[in-house]
Amino acid sequence: MRTTLIGAMMAGAMLLMGGAASAQTYTGTVYGSGTGANCSRYKMTMDVVVAGTQVQGTFQQDKGLKDERPQRNFAATADGVGNFKAVAMLGEGNKMSVAGSAKPNEVRVKLDGYCVFDAKLAPRK
Repeated sequence: MRTTLIGAMMAGAMLLMGGAASAQTYTGTVYGSGTGANCSRYKMTMDVVVAGTQVQGTFQQDKGLKDERPQRNFAATADGVGNFKAVAMLGEGNKMSVAGSAKPNEVRVKLDGYCVFDAKLAPRK
């Protein structure tokens, strides 16, 4: 499922950019932090596709204390220095703030909700 979604995101990003920019995929896994009692035990996997200024990402909480959560997504446009912000809908009216930066060979994403997930993502090879 994740591979199919990443492929679709890359295709969508290329269409948005008119095929002019090459898309790069970044991935990573990080544990949460924050004031919630279980935040440090929650693990989040993130995949982000960057094509020019277009940033599209997915994230999913891995199995742990609770059943695996649904995969969520976000889309943003990076500013002139690569910073971006978005809001990801989680269901039942809940939201998670997404902020980060997309620079050559480095993408950082911070998901801020009940717990905070701050990740430095690596290029997918």
